[in-house]
Amino acid sequence: MLLKKAQKGLNKITRHGQISVAPGVSDLHNARHMLALVCGLGMGVISALFYTMNAFATFAGPGTIGLPMALETGHIDSNRAGKYLPLCYVLSAILLTLFHVAWTIMVWDTCHKIGRFPTAFVPGAAAVVSHLFVAFLSSLNSRGFYILVFSVQFLVLLICIAYCNVIMGGTIQSFVTAIGQSFVDAFTLKQIRNFVEERKMRTQQRQAVPDEPMTERGGASDEPGTSNTVDA
Repeated sequence: MLLKKAQKGLNKITRHGQISVAPGVSDLHNARHMLALVCGLGMGVISALFYTMNAFATFAGPGTIGLPMALETGHIDSNRAGKYLPLCYVLSAILLTLFHVAWTIMVWDTCHKIGRFPTAFVPGAAAVVSHLFVAFLSSLNSRGFYILVFSVQFLVLLICIAYCNVIMGGTIQSFVTAIGQSFVDAFTLKQIRNFVEERKMRTQQRQAVPDEPMTERGGASDEPGTSNTVDA
């Protein structure tokens, strides 16, 4: 509701499809996905901080590795508060940040299409169901199912991102292609490849330019009795 009011206010000082009346100010037309992404990223960062705050607060002593509560009691249960629990919390916090981006896009799409499309509730319902499922998986970390929880959460995140890609006008094929290209770029070091290709292009351009003939300043003359040599 606040964004719609802000859009009405921005429309008064901007012209759709033209240069803005106020420099640096643009309207919010067709920008709801971008706004949802930015807002979801902010909410995800805040949620990740709250998610990891309790785990980090447990590290009381300087240079303590592991959970001090388990060290004080002299009993460390690897299936419960083990040494990999902080690492799992960090990885889950990263996924939680990305989850909030996807959930915000879904909910905003439902709010935008509600009352106009019969299936407008589907993105919002998908966000709620996936949110509850991910929260349930997070509760299993304390039982030692770190790898299983992280793998399932990552799979659910890929499904949510693919669905958000469809919401924003993409296709499943384009999403798979983009994921594959990202892995290729990561393993083949795209920046280095681009640098090498630029060097090759520059070398080819230099070789393609023919050498200019060495002539006198006076230039060549077509008359039979003239010469290009300069008298001393």
